[in-house]
Amino acid sequence: MTKDHSPSQTYLKAFLSLDRPNFLNIYRKSDPSKPFLSRPSKVCYEKNGDGNTRFKNHLILRSFLQPIEQRWPNVISDLEEQKIKKGTLGVIAAYLAYLKLLSPVAKRCNTSLIAQDLNNIREFQDKYSKNNSVITSSLTEDQIQISIDRDFANAPAILALVPLSFAIGKGTFCILYNNTPKPFLTSDNPAIPISMGGMNGFTYFPLTPSISIVLQPDPKIASFPESLQEKDFDNATCNFSILNIKERRVEEFNNEIVKFTEDKVISNINASWITELIQKFQHYRTENVSTKIDDSTYMYQQQAVGCTQK
Repeated sequence: MTKDHSPSQTYLKAFLSLDRPNFLNIYRKSDPSKPFLSRPSKVCYEKNGDGNTRFKNHLILRSFLQPIEQRWPNVISDLEEQKIKKGTLGVIAAYLAYLKLLSPVAKRCNTSLIAQDLNNIREFQDKYSKNNSVITSSLTEDQIQISIDRDFANAPAILALVPLSFAIGKGTFCILYNNTPKPFLTSDNPAIPISMGGMNGFTYFPLTPSISIVLQPDPKIASFPESLQEKDFDNATCNFSILNIKERRVEEFNNEIVKFTEDKVISNINASWITELIQKFQHYRTENVSTKIDDSTYMYQQQAVGCTQK
């Protein structure tokens, strides 16, 4: 049984402590007043996280992630030197697709989405009772206990990895450079949905304490190969811009990272303002939020749901 990290150890190494270079500063939402030091190998992992028994190649995710992790150090050095290449953004696009679809938080939401759909059947009991009266009444009366296979629930997300990688790779990137005293924070759920200018559909992703990106995928990708090859990283055709941001914007992005954090906020510094920030948003949790379109159609979005502590 393997320990598979998400986010990867390679990613986390960009956030190593300034005071203890082999360690990360970890703050837990469950107890933010007690930050601690940890090596990247000791946090943010799940057992057999790269496996899925619904595929002939049970380690299909490991095959997808390996070339990304091999090139990640070069991605970071390119960004630090502001040498932005197609391959740099192509690797980021592929890793972002994975984090959005198959991080531990995404897997939890994928599984709960099926449970929500089954609960909707109960709401439509009268509509379906003519054809499925036994099934519907059994569900409604809790005579059938529902158990959702996690690998089954996440198999569609694996199939969506390549299309989303190409959609992100041909999207619009804004690379943010932070020269303020406050670093970008990251977490166990670092690729998060945000709105910009009142518009949804953007993703925020911190890459180092001083570099992050905001991106919008291209929604018009109609064709793509069945698998992602390493050469495809260099075919990213996204538009990108570079922006130096002020401390106020750094704080706004850090607020959102903390809201979407499952448990662990990660930083390269130990500071009281981080503890205070986590205490403010510690009751937020990433959940599927449904919007009813009509009697039989719901739209789901992942949102940080909770209340702010004063």
